[in-house]
Amino acid sequence: MKDRLVCSFCGFKLTPAGGERAGEGCPSHPSNFLSVADLAAGEEAWVVEINYQDPRQLRKLLAVGILPGTRITLLQHFPVYVLQVGWTKIALDKRLAQAVWVSRSDRARAGNPV
Repeated sequence: MKDRLVCSFCGFKLTPAGGERAGEGCPSHPSNFLSVADLAAGEEAWVVEINYQDPRQLRKLLAVGILPGTRITLLQHFPVYVLQVGWTKIALDKRLAQAVWVSRSDRARAGNPV
């Protein structure tokens, strides 16, 4: 089907009618990867991937320092997600927070996510 997007991590196939999960044990989506939206307030993590289709929004994230290997801290998650990236605080809506994939492991810093 040409209108199908496949998650680069878990093989989740998104179709216009909804989604369907591919087989378990995808080697490129370790179980410790999660989105910024899944972090608890005060939790620290390292960015491993930005999975966003809109180039303008992607450029905004990159311009404020949200890059793979960057350490972030989630300061709050309501009413918007507020991240600390270095000395900068950044507010994200839910859609953007769900597009930023992180790992709680500091091995993601070196580009070797667990």
